[in-house]
Amino acid sequence: MRFFAQHVHPEDRERVVLYPEPVKYGQMKFWSEKYRFQKANGEYAFVLDKGLVIRDENGIGIRMIGAMQDITELRNNEIQIEKQNGQLIEHAAQLINSIRLKTRWVPSLHLLFRQ
Repeated sequence: MRFFAQHVHPEDRERVVLYPEPVKYGQMKFWSEKYRFQKANGEYAFVLDKGLVIRDENGIGIRMIGAMQDITELRNNEIQIEKQNGQLIEHAAQLINSIRLKTRWVPSLHLLFRQ
């Protein structure tokens, strides 16, 4: 297995590495993908990889030129925001239920005072 394929996270490998036909034989000019890539220290970084497909005279992709950008901090921030959004939704639901319980008795109090 090539260096690149060995360092793509196993859960991302099939999506990123194992299906090169659309890139090699298709009409694709540009390629872009987000995935996890193993760093020299063994940890995985979230990366944004972009490339330009170079084709031969028959239109076959023979090379890709591009760049890989470490977006780990961005991805970790997104994960944190998603977690906080879930907590806010849960808290809002609890508040709504609390308000409903408290306001459910208001019409009954109105009838009590009318007597």
